[in-house]
Amino acid sequence: MMDESKHSFAGDSMRRVEDEEMILGKGCYTDDIQFPEMLHLHFVRSPYPHARIKRINTSTALKQDGVLEAYTAEDLIRDGVNPYPVPGPPGDFVTKEIVDKGYRRADGEPMDPPRWLALAKDEVRYIGQPVVAILADTPETALAGAEAVEVDYEELPSVGTIADAEDSSAPAIWEGAPGNLLIQMEHGDSQKTETIFAEADHVTQLELSNSRLVGNAMEPRASVCQRDPEQDRLILYTGHQAPLGLQGSLAEDIFGWTKDKLRVIVGHLGGGFGIRAETYPEEIVTVYAAHKQSRPVKWNGDRTQEFYGTVHGRDQLSTAELACSRDGKIQALRILTRSNIGAYPTGPGAAIPPVVGPKILTSLYHVPCFHLEVRSYLTNTVPMGAYRGAGRPEAIYLIERLVQKTAEEMSLDPLEFRKRNFIPPQAMPYTSAMGEIYDSGDFEKVLDQALEISGWNDFESRVQTSQDKGRIRGRGISCYIEWTGAIWHEEVTTEARDDGSIVLYTGTQNMGQGLKTAFTQLLSEQLELPIGKIEVVQGDTDLVKGVGSVGSRSL
Repeated sequence: MMDESKHSFAGDSMRRVEDEEMILGKGCYTDDIQFPEMLHLHFVRSPYPHARIKRINTSTALKQDGVLEAYTAEDLIRDGVNPYPVPGPPGDFVTKEIVDKGYRRADGEPMDPPRWLALAKDEVRYIGQPVVAILADTPETALAGAEAVEVDYEELPSVGTIADAEDSSAPAIWEGAPGNLLIQMEHGDSQKTETIFAEADHVTQLELSNSRLVGNAMEPRASVCQRDPEQDRLILYTGHQAPLGLQGSLAEDIFGWTKDKLRVIVGHLGGGFGIRAETYPEEIVTVYAAHKQSRPVKWNGDRTQEFYGTVHGRDQLSTAELACSRDGKIQALRILTRSNIGAYPTGPGAAIPPVVGPKILTSLYHVPCFHLEVRSYLTNTVPMGAYRGAGRPEAIYLIERLVQKTAEEMSLDPLEFRKRNFIPPQAMPYTSAMGEIYDSGDFEKVLDQALEISGWNDFESRVQTSQDKGRIRGRGISCYIEWTGAIWHEEVTTEARDDGSIVLYTGTQNMGQGLKTAFTQLLSEQLELPIGKIEVVQGDTDLVKGVGSVGSRSL
């Protein structure tokens, strides 16, 4: 047990305050929530990447004992449920010029994506897209009802990869995206960059793929919704990184309500990683069904549904070129990145390739001139979203591979080449080619410290030791700079109680990373209170305010 009479300071080693209730079996994840007379949802999903919905027959399903409803897109539309709003550039961290211009196609016209309803209408656009929602008295009955639904499809041509989408012979999968190109954006000076490359002593070119990833948290997604027994509103229990963001998205954007008509409560959350920052179709239908039935409704996904129902990440192809002088100084950078946005653009999925990743594209290096073109293609795949770093790992992977290859081609020591092109300390504050301001940094000093700590110069002796044991040893180096925070405001409230304890209310969301422990340590140190006198409250839109945990901004 934890000694709650002790004080703790930031950086101290202490038992995590989150863990005791988990060890004692008192944790409560969304699927643990049970209510009397609770109904259960199961979704009929598309088996095709692209198809026209010709007919939906739910009559057999509705005849089964225990099946109450079979919802389709027509039900949602009739009851005023809105499609997802079309996302625009995030005003919190991009320039006003980009916000005002919005996302544009290659022809200069505004981005025009397919309209996205929680249940597919007329066409399905990716495998796993929800088409029909069966509501029944047990999970087993809901599954049986879903299996009795008949959907007639007319399969349509589809594209699944960037290479498929950009091919001149590719089928056009949406009239609003000519050539399947949904967003095209450029940064930098194209003409000046071309001139420098034409006159450069050395040019290195690199083709690089960032593979598509499936964000796969330990806890599959789930949602439970019931009517508030005390007020005229609904309460949604779900796992989400930004409860207040979800409240606004569902209440205002999707249902056209005021936010006070929906309370969101997040209990224990088995992993976030960015994938739990979206508004998903299953959450929309769970709230819709509870509203219609005035009974508690639960949907619980499984691991398979996580693969084809949760947003994916990465999926980019890049062609990068670096122009250098004879003495190994970077003169210009030129990049073409093509990204797979999936079947529909989410807010993060649309923003990551053209405006998030590019923020750190030049990394620690002084790049006098650059040009970046980003093309985001519509495909018949699961929509893309944020996943662990959200664009920054892709950007750093690209520039570091390019820098390494350039050094090797020019027969320069890769460490020396990096140092030669680091932004010098005397240049701080430094404005990068993307307009980002670095307020400080002595990158060569940090690299030297890392090399010393790692025993970089003793590598050959360790190689011999490994070879003597029949093993192989290698080494590599990469420099990384991060852009975090994304939204530059947060709201917290502290409450002093008459027993001398303090309660901290914060909109940031614990999802396994130990936030409650960190906040407890900070308050214990700053307020000189024992840890037993500190309580941290998160995850309830009635109690907390703030943005939430996205963009590595929690602490």
